[in-house]
Amino acid sequence: MRRILFSILFFLFNFSLYGQIGTFYSTDHELSSTLINGIYQDQRNYIWIATEDGLNKYDGVRFTVYKNLPNDSTSIKNNYVRSLFEDSVGRFWIGCINGLHLYNRTTDNFTEIKLYNDTLQITPHITSIIESANHEIWITTSGEGVIRIKPNDKTYHTDATLSSRLSSIHLTCVFQDSKGIFWIASENQGLNMYNPQTDEVFLFKTPHIGSDQISAICEDNSGNLFIGTLTNGLYKLNSRTQTFENVPYIKKTVLFVKSLLFDKTNNRLLVGTDGQGMKVFDEKKQCLEDIQISSTPFDLSRMKIHAICQDKSGNIWMGLFQKGVFLAPESPNNFDYWGFKSYSKNVIGSGCIMSLIKEANGILWIGTDNDGIYKMDNKGNVQHFSPSGHPNSVPNTVLSMIEDDAGNIWLGSYLKGLACLNKTTGYCTYYNNHIQLSDDHTARNKIFSLAKDKQNKLWIGTNGAGVYVFDLHEKKYIQHYTNSAKGAYQLPNDWINCITCDRNGIVWIGSYNGICSINPLTGKIENYTTNNNILPGNIVYCINEDHKGNIWIGTTEGLVCFDKNSR
Repeated sequence: MRRILFSILFFLFNFSLYGQIGTFYSTDHELSSTLINGIYQDQRNYIWIATEDGLNKYDGVRFTVYKNLPNDSTSIKNNYVRSLFEDSVGRFWIGCINGLHLYNRTTDNFTEIKLYNDTLQITPHITSIIESANHEIWITTSGEGVIRIKPNDKTYHTDATLSSRLSSIHLTCVFQDSKGIFWIASENQGLNMYNPQTDEVFLFKTPHIGSDQISAICEDNSGNLFIGTLTNGLYKLNSRTQTFENVPYIKKTVLFVKSLLFDKTNNRLLVGTDGQGMKVFDEKKQCLEDIQISSTPFDLSRMKIHAICQDKSGNIWMGLFQKGVFLAPESPNNFDYWGFKSYSKNVIGSGCIMSLIKEANGILWIGTDNDGIYKMDNKGNVQHFSPSGHPNSVPNTVLSMIEDDAGNIWLGSYLKGLACLNKTTGYCTYYNNHIQLSDDHTARNKIFSLAKDKQNKLWIGTNGAGVYVFDLHEKKYIQHYTNSAKGAYQLPNDWINCITCDRNGIVWIGSYNGICSINPLTGKIENYTTNNNILPGNIVYCINEDHKGNIWIGTTEGLVCFDKNSR
């Protein structure tokens, strides 16, 4: 016997199957607020989202919300979070409107960092945080100028000397370029350039730049510096003349730039605006153009994009002020998405999809968890058969479906047993009273898997009552396989996850204790588990046959390809 074991490793936030189908997160059981100020991915791949009403951490499955808790000194001091940054030694900094925090990973809480202006303790409005090339932490504030934290500092003070030389102590952001120059933006007094080598400060104001309200600073991979302004669009530094030149928008209207990001995957500058959506810098044309992102749940051209973040997989996260967070996947492909949170194709409810079957005419039947059945044609028209108080209504939860030779659709449900669906009316005929082979009524009505063999028999896998065999012609149960049975009807386990019938007529059954194969004609049963070195794990969730006749087995410990011919 030949066995191939595959180790499948999943990396957090690897959304390679999304194509251009984005994901939208809102306050609907997810974010604490739609007033987004910043998005950041840390070294452990968590996505952090700063809002005006709490700090959010996303682990790829769920959100954790952090807010101020009265009388708890380990909570964040204020729910209005402005800035996020992780330094080279793994310290995660959080800037609020009245102070600075460090996140404690081991205890999942926060430490407030005491800051001083000379000897006076202050709680400044933190607007941005970066790490310089020499590993100093630079912090801009609105009202206290610049704070510089050196690696060996025991107390943290404002840099009064540098702050006094800037155009304003009300600052929006700081950026260090590839040449080591610091660019410090003020709220309404222009842009400051600080050279740490010469200790010189130079101010750019109107008319040197078209606006004194600087919102964002960014550098591309060629060392070109870009400045975003709130009232007059984007500017690019001419390194030869040391002047800023306005970057025109192709539609010749003024843009209100709020955020900038250099997309390293596609080597392009992304520009987020306040109410005019996302733009992209065309390096050849030296102008801004609209960027097309398909399958967005809204008109992106009207969005207020206050934050942009690129994760390690190249996906773009956009903070849409007053809307939420939109994730635009990096890689396009042929997948489309129908279902919950698809604003254009949200037609099959919000319940989990438990089973699918497609008829030859293209009709797709969708069994859900606690929402009945959906019928969808190849044009996308949907009909919902919902559970009701009628005794013949569809089950709430449909775990498995199969079509017989006559075109009937059989349903395996959770708690309502086996049913045959009338495809026109949506009503069901239930076949639970025909069971005379077991007294375990609850377990036999939890049907996890259905399969049809070559003798027109239906094999029914249950959660706790083994496997039943149902004669589709006679409409009656004829056999019952269980773990407690003796001889030809004994299974390795009664908790059945999957059943498939191969091209040779052999029935394969996956359980919580390995798999077994049954020859319906001879009654021969063979068991395969970790004990005989066939499987890497005994919990089997899926079994399928490929075009060569190999049996593929999915377990909790990996994937196995089983060559029947070399047993």
